[in-house]
Amino acid sequence: MNLAFRSLKVYLRLVLVATLLVGVGLVFYMNRSNEVRFWFFWIRDETQPVNVIWLMIGTAASALVGWWTLALGWRVFRDWRELKRLREIDERDKFYKGREAELEARERRLEEKANAVAETDVDGDEEDTEGTGPEAEPGEGEAS
Repeated sequence: MNLAFRSLKVYLRLVLVATLLVGVGLVFYMNRSNEVRFWFFWIRDETQPVNVIWLMIGTAASALVGWWTLALGWRVFRDWRELKRLREIDERDKFYKGREAELEARERRLEEKANAVAETDVDGDEEDTEGTGPEAEPGEGEAS
């Protein structure tokens, strides 16, 4: 069933395109002998007539070029915004990497200090502190 709908859609598009091409061809054929005089800035002389078909072709070509130019401008603007966003992400990433390196250095210094304190505790006065630490059970090491 899905294949039938897809083939119907393809054939309907084909009929639509063929109808449009016949319509454009009919407009060209019916206007083949008509002439027009028009002014286009300083590029062309207004006193000389031009076949309407050439005017239609020129109008269509300029419309396509204009559409292409607008699409190109839109893509450039979109790429510029994306580039700006990527720069902001890169700057934020550099900031966080710098903070990470700073925190790692601080952590290393703290670990070195802790190791130095632990070594001085081990090397220094070793008292019998059994039963007085936080892991001691209630009642141990207390004077009665």
